[in-house]
Amino acid sequence: MGGCKGADALVAERVARRSLAEAGIHDWGLARPTARVVAHVRDATAMGATMEIDTFVGSITDSALGAHVIVNAGNPEVALGSGVSGAIREVCGPSFQAEVRERLEEDFGAPLEPGDCLVTGAGIATAFRHVLHVPSVDYRRPDRRTGLPTSAERVIACAHSVIREAARVARETALEGQLVVGLPVLGAGHGGLGLVAGLDALMAGVKAAMREEPAAANAIARLVIVGLDAETARLARLAAAKHGLPVRTAPGSRGK
Repeated sequence: MGGCKGADALVAERVARRSLAEAGIHDWGLARPTARVVAHVRDATAMGATMEIDTFVGSITDSALGAHVIVNAGNPEVALGSGVSGAIREVCGPSFQAEVRERLEEDFGAPLEPGDCLVTGAGIATAFRHVLHVPSVDYRRPDRRTGLPTSAERVIACAHSVIREAARVARETALEGQLVVGLPVLGAGHGGLGLVAGLDALMAGVKAAMREEPAAANAIARLVIVGLDAETARLARLAAAKHGLPVRTAPGSRGK
């Protein structure tokens, strides 16, 4: 019966179809998921991961996000300037920058490198408990190939470190299997990658972390990609489906 598909292939294709539809790929008029996408979904299923990708439209500091941990798209010195960093600084209070610098000196004693992740409290903020700071851009040392302050490789390393450190927070706070992490699209804005390339690198890093550290991925319940508009949410779900990552069935939520 060489023309019949195996049970695993059929299951993988059904999951791929559902993920692609939820991500909005049907807008592209695709009649069926590609073999590559089906293979990615089969890989994710084989990893036994329980973490789901979700989306949220609004500010990463909004209490409606429901995150225990949020991620700061920062720089090696963790200087809280504009964008995501500025929004986090505003809600965490006037002494938060000093707290971050002190913790950076204690934990690393040097600027962050790709793959590093600084874990801090949240200052006076009440909507979340911890902030994970990753060096998603480096303005002082632009990427040699592109001239941009970031690269796909840097974003992948940052995403991997987010999964690792978020899992550690989950274990240390008795939230293993329940932790919700709010994550912006690293490198897309000031980094210059743009949404599509930024999301592709982000999901590649998440998938790598899930494959290499499945216990870490299973410590996280939801990884919520945060953007300011519905198009970012749609593209995030599309990118997750492309990489075969489990996408939450319910549509992403929206802030105030």
